[in-house]
Amino acid sequence: MLSYKLKSYTDKIFTPLIEYLYSKKVKSNTLTLISFIFSLLALINFFRGMILIGFVFALLDYLLDLLDGPLSRRQEGMNKDFGFFWDFITDHVTRNLWVFALAYSNNISYFLASLSILSYFILLTICYIPHLTKMKYLEWLPCWTGGILLIGLITPYLTEILYFMVYLNLSLALIHFSYIVYTYRKELI
Repeated sequence: MLSYKLKSYTDKIFTPLIEYLYSKKVKSNTLTLISFIFSLLALINFFRGMILIGFVFALLDYLLDLLDGPLSRRQEGMNKDFGFFWDFITDHVTRNLWVFALAYSNNISYFLASLSILSYFILLTICYIPHLTKMKYLEWLPCWTGGILLIGLITPYLTEILYFMVYLNLSLALIHFSYIVYTYRKELI
């Protein structure tokens, strides 16, 4: 996935901070837990309709999420499978609930929230299954567009940005799916 291709660059940017955390014996799963707590605080504030405060917590969640992976790759003796599971669940479940919280607080419609989560689920499924099963897929295309939501939170165009995200999710899913079916077409016929 595109995010995996970018990891070498983000790892270099955060190397001094990662080395500091490593020297202090901070576990990557602990960073994921703190990130998850910020994600929950964002969720609570979105439910309350306090978008700007929720945005701050969401931004902190994303920033910490950038650190747990490089720290995990730096550490030895940790169960990487659990770390992947823990990071995946805490990122994707809570962040999808943000959209329903925004609907609950009347910032977007429930229809848009449902459409957004459905399109995200389709893209995530089409991307992660090939990744986990080591199939060929388009690594240079994104498989996650949730960061676009952050832009919508600080602009008056939240609804328009979410509709764009839905369109982008479904377009990327179609491209990924078409590539995989074409690549494995001999398996079909």
